[in-house]
Amino acid sequence: MSCFSNPLLDTQSADHSMEPLAEETLSNVHWIRQKLDAAFPQADIMVTDTRGDDQHLSVTIISGIFAEKSRITCHQMVYAALDHMRHNQIHALALRTQAKPFPGSADTFQ
Repeated sequence: MSCFSNPLLDTQSADHSMEPLAEETLSNVHWIRQKLDAAFPQADIMVTDTRGDDQHLSVTIISGIFAEKSRITCHQMVYAALDHMRHNQIHALALRTQAKPFPGSADTFQ
């Protein structure tokens, strides 16, 4: 980089420096929600901070992608989307996965 380069205008520098900062500023609840929304775009997702400390969380995710898969496989898919749990900033995560019910069922939520 020359002495006349502006790192804010250099797309390589800006992309690498800005992206992690955006994730670092998110609460764990919002970070998880963002990751799961990207990985499961058609899913019904609920992320709850169970103790108010942003470290003990509960996730319920209902998606058609879970149909006919074991609970272990579904949980592995969710953990893969969470990319190593944000470098140990989350102490506990209760996870519930469920296949998406038929349209009109009372089991969905927003």
